Amino acid sequence: MNDAGDCINLLANVTFSPGELSRQNPYLEEDLDAIFDFFDSIRPKLIAVDLVMVDPEREGNPVRFFLREREQYASTEELIDDLVKD
Repeated sequence: MNDAGDCINLLANVTFSPGELSRQNPYLEEDLDAIFDFFDSIRPKLIAVDLVMVDPEREGNPVRFFLREREQYASTEELIDDLVKD
């Protein structure tokens, strides 16, 4: 929280339908962009979002990163290639 009592740090757990957190999902890039856009739209701007994405078919193997780490990737597709292991 900041001095005004606004939440600026967030731990978000996103659960995908079974098998959907996969490079085989043709909509994964679109799904992730929608998730990123949602967090980017929150005001006041969040300083840190710790995003944990889980898929029941990948139990024990979540994808976890801080949203600011997206800046290390040229695209969402590159992020998927690096973080989503099939």
